[in-house]
Order: sequence, then structure tokens, then C-alpha cells
Amino acid sequence: MSEFVQQIKERVLHTFVETLPAKPYCSFDIQKEGVKIWPKTGALKANYIQANAPTSVHWLIFDIDKPNSAFLYETLNLPAPNIISINKVNGHAHYFYNIHEVYTSKNAHSAPQEYLKAIEQAYVKKLGADKGYTGLIAKNPLSEEWLSLYPSEHKYTLGELAEYVELKRSFIAPTRKVREDEGRNIELFDQLRFWAYAEKKNHTSYDSFYSACLGKAKELNAEGYNSASGYLPVSEIKATVKSITKWIWKHYQGAGHTHKNKGVMDLSETQLTPTEKMQAGALYSAEIKRTKTLKKLQRAARSAKLGINLKLNLNQIDIANRSGMSHSTVKRYWQLLLNYIFKGFIRGLSDISAGGTAALGLFIGEIVRLLLDRRPQNMSLEKVDFSGFGCVDHETERV
Repeated sequence: MSEFVQQIKERVLHTFVETLPAKPYCSFDIQKEGVKIWPKTGALKANYIQANAPTSVHWLIFDIDKPNSAFLYETLNLPAPNIISINKVNGHAHYFYNIHEVYTSKNAHSAPQEYLKAIEQAYVKKLGADKGYTGLIAKNPLSEEWLSLYPSEHKYTLGELAEYVELKRSFIAPTRKVREDEGRNIELFDQLRFWAYAEKKNHTSYDSFYSACLGKAKELNAEGYNSASGYLPVSEIKATVKSITKWIWKHYQGAGHTHKNKGVMDLSETQLTPTEKMQAGALYSAEIKRTKTLKKLQRAARSAKLGINLKLNLNQIDIANRSGMSHSTVKRYWQLLLNYIFKGFIRGLSDISAGGTAALGLFIGEIVRLLLDRRPQNMSLEKVDFSGFGCVDHETERV
């Protein structure tokens, strides 16, 4: 082996080892032993090993169950794999393509995962690889059980791999195609809706929008159709227009990238950068949420009853139960809530002072109710101890 080829091998294997999970699945004989989890140092001695971590992909691996499949990629004009591990007995092989890491956890972005899946499916089809192979366990290129080759040390982007295959149509972004071969109604529907998307921004009322779309529909109908000769009756034109305008007016926010929903802050005309606009929007949303939460907690505090010591009988757990919010949320807002309660108490005393005798009577009546609520069951009012309570008339011993 030449020094250059040896250097490529060492660099590729170094990347392979570095990207392995800390405790990969491995096996010496899958049929007889199944798989087990070992630390990386021990797993590297096995014949089969898990190349990718559970939440990310560094290696696209294909199982090609065909004799003499080592150089199949050249025949099919595909890029060179980084590793080819070959069964010495039957010539079947595993292809390893080293790619820029794609995260596959449920919290990761779905678009790269879908792109990766589309590329993987295209390569499986072109190589004639095993469709049922999951890629969990692969031939370990460090094992002497296999003959391993290292054609390339290049780390591929998904875009580079995609250039060599034809992806499924479902992954390619759809274009605005008018279905001319499916009838006059369908053709009118497509032509009118594409026009109506951009037209909506020019109207401030539904009636105006509908009239414009109806005029355009009649114009399109007068031009004829590619699908068949003749024209649609006015009743069918109006039905199509109504269907399109009702949906667009209710659901569509603008025409493509030139007319986006500006939002309540309307930052489109400012000098802020896109990042600063996002930050401003996030702060605005947080403030709205904060205000709503505090109001909900304030309502819960107001529903608490006044205690015998003229203090509100409440605590964080009580407020959480009354508001239906978590204890941690109440804890974060507790100081603001206490300030609100204190201000309300001061305001209440001011109202009593301003209300004169009538307000004072209501206040004393509430205190009497609290005293009655506090006495033991079936205890008469005469047996209640009023000593030390400022609102008791000591001469009559009545409130």
C-alpha cells in the first residue's frame, strides 16, 4: 500500500472512530450472539458495530447484497464511498458515506431529516441495496473479518450527494402549474387563484375583492381553454369565484414574499435588522403573556377571603390552586402580587374613610361575620371572647 493511500486510510478511520457513539451496539456474530452494548474501546474489536449515534447521523450506510459489489458505484456513476467493507466469502459489501452531521432527534429541524431520507432512498434504489436495512449495525472496517477499502476522505454535503440521483417528487418544492388537461373548470380555478393571491392586497373589503376576481374570471373565460373548446356558463364562473375568494379572504395573508403579515408592531418600515425585529417581537409577546398571567393571579388574590386578623388568608399554593397556574409561576410573580394586594388594602381603607358611616358599618359587619365563622359549632354569640378586639363596645358588650 502506497504512503498516500495509507494516509487516506488513517484519516478516514480516525474520523470513523471519533464519530462513533460512546457505547455502541456491537457483535462478533449477529446470527448466533445477537447484539450487545459495549464501551467504544471494546466494541472496536467486534465484527459489527453501530456507526451512528441515536440522535445524529455521520454516516450514510448501504447494504449491497450482490457479488463483486465493491466497485458498483463506479458503474452507476455515483460518488466514491469513504469506506467499503467487503465480505471476503461472497463479495457483498457495506458502503459508508461520511456526511456533515444531521441531527435526528424529535426536537431537531425536520427539513434536513427529510432531505437525508430522500437521498438515502434514492441511493438505495440506484444501488439496488437492501431496502430493509436500517443502518443500525454495520460491518466494522477495523475488523480483520472484512476486506476494507478507502476510496475517498471527502466529507459530503447532502447537496453533493443529491446531485448524483433523482429525488422523489414529493420532496421537490411544488411549482404553480395550471392543470390544463383536467377540464375547463380546473383550468379556470388554477389560473384565477394564482392571480387572486397577489390581487388581495389591493382591496380593503371582500365585496371589492370578489368583484375584481369575477371580472378577471370572465376575462379568462372569454379567452377560451387549452383543454377543450367552448366556454363556461356564468353560473359556473360565479361558483368558482366564490369558492376562491372566500378562502383567500379568510386565510391568505399576502402575495408571496412581497406582502407579508406585518404583525401588531409593524416593524417593516423601521431601520431594525431582521434579528432586532425578531428580538423586539419576542419581547412584545413576552410582555403580553406576562400581563395576562399577572391579571389572572390578581383575580385569584381578590377571591381570597379576609381573615380574622384583617389579613388575606392566602399563600403561594392557595393562589396556584385558585388561578389554575403552577406553583413555580406564582413564585415568580409573588412580589408583584404582594404589591398589588398591599395597594388594594390601602385603597380599601381610603374607600372606608371616604364612605363615612355607611362604609364603616359594612366593614364592621364583615368583622362580625368573621367572628361568627370562627366560633366553635353551636356556640352562642354571648360566649364569644371579644377581649382585645378594637371594635367591641365594652359598656354594652355588643358590636
